[in-house]
Amino acid sequence: MTIFPKASRARAVRPRRTRLSPFRRFYGAQPLVAAWTVLAILVLAAGLSGCKDLPDPKLSVTGGLAQSVTRDSAVVKALSTTLRVDLERDPSDRRTFTISVLNIRADAVSIEVHGPEAGSNRPGAEPVIETKRLSPTSMEVLVKRGSGRIILETTPQETEPLRFAVIGDTQGRNNVFSSMVPLINESEAEFLVHLGDMTPSGASREFEAFDEALSALGVPCFAVPGNHDVRDSDSDLFQARFGQPNRYFDYAGWRVVFLDTSSLGLGPEGLSWLRETLGASGSPKLVFMHVPPFDPRGEDHCFLDQVEAASLLDVLTDPENVVKAVFNGHVHMFSQNAVEGVTFVTSGGGGAGLYASPQDGGFHHFAVVEATPAGITVTPVEKPAGYASDDLVLSGKGGEMLLSLEELSGLETREAKVKYQNRYENLSAERLYRGVPVRVLLDLVGGMEESDTLVVYASDGYAQEFSYRNVFPDDSWLEIQGDMIVALSADGKTPPDWQEGYRIAFFPPDGVYSNDDCAGTSVEGQGWGIYESAGARWVKNVVRLEVRPR
Repeated sequence: MTIFPKASRARAVRPRRTRLSPFRRFYGAQPLVAAWTVLAILVLAAGLSGCKDLPDPKLSVTGGLAQSVTRDSAVVKALSTTLRVDLERDPSDRRTFTISVLNIRADAVSIEVHGPEAGSNRPGAEPVIETKRLSPTSMEVLVKRGSGRIILETTPQETEPLRFAVIGDTQGRNNVFSSMVPLINESEAEFLVHLGDMTPSGASREFEAFDEALSALGVPCFAVPGNHDVRDSDSDLFQARFGQPNRYFDYAGWRVVFLDTSSLGLGPEGLSWLRETLGASGSPKLVFMHVPPFDPRGEDHCFLDQVEAASLLDVLTDPENVVKAVFNGHVHMFSQNAVEGVTFVTSGGGGAGLYASPQDGGFHHFAVVEATPAGITVTPVEKPAGYASDDLVLSGKGGEMLLSLEELSGLETREAKVKYQNRYENLSAERLYRGVPVRVLLDLVGGMEESDTLVVYASDGYAQEFSYRNVFPDDSWLEIQGDMIVALSADGKTPPDWQEGYRIAFFPPDGVYSNDDCAGTSVEGQGWGIYESAGARWVKNVVRLEVRPR
């Protein structure tokens, strides 16, 4: 018997199975690539983990406004021609910090970079930056590493004069303002100053609409608040865009001063601040405000307190203060005159209804200013606003209807000579009005229920809400406010010759729609409860009546 060793015993041969690690199963036969990939992932994860532990950067701004700040970015709006940004962050922070700078002449900016100041909580390397121009008025500063101070300074034009533009009282007529923007961009102005009343009532949506119109401007815009801009929110919405109302900056040998007169006055603190600001520099001054101390027409569209107005005029014309020119809006026209060697300019023709005939300065415009210490040259640039339409839109339960002036004139009309009282208890807008009762108009589109609200819209975006009792007053309210009317004419003039029409008017029996009348016929959350002025109820340039169910 032959005996075979076990090793040589015949049997089926199976292929050998090798157990692969997860790396081999994923990467196949490239273990070196796998190792480097895993190492990179681990390094990245460690870096991200480290970033989470880093303190947030600290950012402060001088000459501008930090509109938003996150861990790795900030949006900063320049409010002067010199903007200083101080960025403080951990020396080990290797993230790029992006600073978006708005409202700056991006093609005329010089940049200085300084390391952290002595005593800083975060000593480290001087910032290493890159810049990127985004538009004529915006740029990005990319801080690759380090922390410290970044100064962005607009370089003045090499030759005199200083050239800039002014505009006032666009007052929500952003279509008119938008038509002027290309002309401002072509004017070679270094910046634009808005002299106030950007909006009809200072509401958030109105500022947003102005922001949209402003986005096409190719130069920085600085501004003072108007009385309309602070109506709904005091000055909060204005300051969120344009900074402190009283401020100044120095540029090209000039001190440029912005003064808040939106309350139809200045107050002792404002006058004291102005004296100090003017007296602290021997350079020539340019002063900008909304409400003037005196109306150039000799009327009452000016400071309420004439003693305070005289005090302001004394400060502005004091030779030691070296004020060369004063610019204001508020009065919707163009006017220029000199008082004791100081040039006074009214430029309130940015879009709102005009206060004078064309030959007396009543035309829509902006103005280009050339300033040298030897003198000031002001050139108004006229831009007719045009007239959109005389159609009035009615909207209610029964649908919508569009009525022309001719069609409106064929309805039931009433006529009365009336006026209203404003917030400061002055009586205004006394005219012989002819118009259609609002109740007649609403009946054409399904009427109005007692729980409904009527919203009246103006062409500039302004709106007012009215209750059922305003539109369909009972005997007690009729005795106070009279009929609520959409006025089609005033003293025989119709739109476009009547620039405020169509207009809401009330026909009280005594011919005066007073503040007491307004307070007594405003339901909660409307009228007097929103803004304490009877005049605010007299919506002008009405384009739409809309009945809203509760």
